[in-house]
Amino acid sequence: MTTEGLEKATTMRTAVTAFERSLDEIRQEGLEQGIREGLEQGIREGLEQGIREEHLRGIELGRMSVLRELAARKFGPAVAEELVRLLDRTADSGGVARGTEALLDCDAAEDFVKRVRKA
Repeated sequence: MTTEGLEKATTMRTAVTAFERSLDEIRQEGLEQGIREGLEQGIREGLEQGIREEHLRGIELGRMSVLRELAARKFGPAVAEELVRLLDRTADSGGVARGTEALLDCDAAEDFVKRVRKA
């Protein structure tokens, strides 16, 4: 190979190496950007879900508070506290709704507590 051919080959190898490095840098930047965007989206979605769940929890606690106040007014504070204890034991979110129905349907505290226990 001539000196001129050797220089061209060296120049070509240098250009190919630089091109490969550029491609690697582009891939790395794309990967890093993808990771950043994925993290940002995950954080955003996680926050939105957390806000929704806390909002629903707040609504349920508000409903429970109103039910407790109404039970205390109708049957007295001891029955209202029993209601809270019973509903705290149930993982079922429908307990407040069933307790509200029982409050409207029952005229005696004993009947009310029995219905809430069944719920």
